[in-house]
Amino acid sequence: MPCGTIEEVEPFLKGLLYPATKQDIMEQAKKNNADYVVLETLGSMDEKTYYDRKGLVGVLRKTIAKS
Repeated sequence: MPCGTIEEVEPFLKGLLYPATKQDIMEQAKKNNADYVVLETLGSMDEKTYYDRKGLVGVLRKTIAKS
């Protein structure tokens, strides 16, 4: 179940290039040594392409709020 805060997730997105798919985002988080909670949160996002940081953060906020 996703949880945490956007502040906990964002550092693991460092170096992410846009546009990015959900798979790209997960891979970048793993490269940045994301923990299980962060990966679960990212894994709960919709399977789509994210075109910029603002759009991704908006979806992350909604995903976290649902948990």
